[in-house]
Order: sequence, then structure tokens, then C-alpha cells
Amino acid sequence: MKTLPADAVSIELRAPFHDVDTLRVVWHGHYVKYVEIARMEYMRRKRLSVPELEELGVMLMVAQTHLKHVAPLRHDDQFRVSAWLVEHHVRLEFEYEVFNLTTGKRAATGSSILACVKADTHEMCFRTPPELVKRLES
Repeated sequence: MKTLPADAVSIELRAPFHDVDTLRVVWHGHYVKYVEIARMEYMRRKRLSVPELEELGVMLMVAQTHLKHVAPLRHDDQFRVSAWLVEHHVRLEFEYEVFNLTTGKRAATGSSILACVKADTHEMCFRTPPELVKRLES
């Protein structure tokens, strides 16, 4: 098992039946949902929930996602999704791990890049706004 960074945020979930496909494994598209839940918890802990970002006049737009599926999650498996920030000055870059607690195996790894835009005009911010940097570094 990979050693996670000290500031990683982890959440535990259970694979629901409605996320399983005809192969009886969790459909690959649901992993994006799972890592987003972990990323949003990371941001919430930094006082950067969606309403808090809007108060700062900023929105985050997903620019890129990448997932590598290693071993499948199955219905009712318990799993942990961890998210941590690896870059935050020009863009926000997160990395993820999905670890199957039922089998003791890594299920997936991934990353995403989010761009900061001004909430009112949707203009791209070419640097992360100072208040976001301050909160992300706290």
C-alpha cells in the first residue's frame, strides 16, 4: 500500500448496487464521482467549499482527469478514496488513490487538474488567487 501524504484527505464508501454494471463490477465512470467526493472534502476542510469559493469570486473548472484502473470494485465492497493536492500556484492539481478495504488491494489511482476562473465573467485566472493559496497552505 502506498504511503499517502500527511495532508491527504480520505473518505470511506461502500459500492452501492446501482453503481455496478453488467460485468458485476463498479462501472468505470463512477470512479470520477468517488474521487470528486474526496476532493470536495479536501476543499471543504480548507474552507473552500463551493459557496466559499463563490464568496471569493472564484469558480473551479475541471480541465483534465486521469484514472488508472488496477483492480475492480464490486457491489458492497468497502473502499477508501484519498485525495491530496500536488500543485496550487497556477492551477490546482490533485492526485487520488482508491483502495479496496474489502480485498486489501488498490483499485485505482488518478489525478485531476482544475483551473480557477472568475465567478462573474468565467475568465481564466492565470495564477491561483492569493486568498485560495493562503487557505490551501493553511
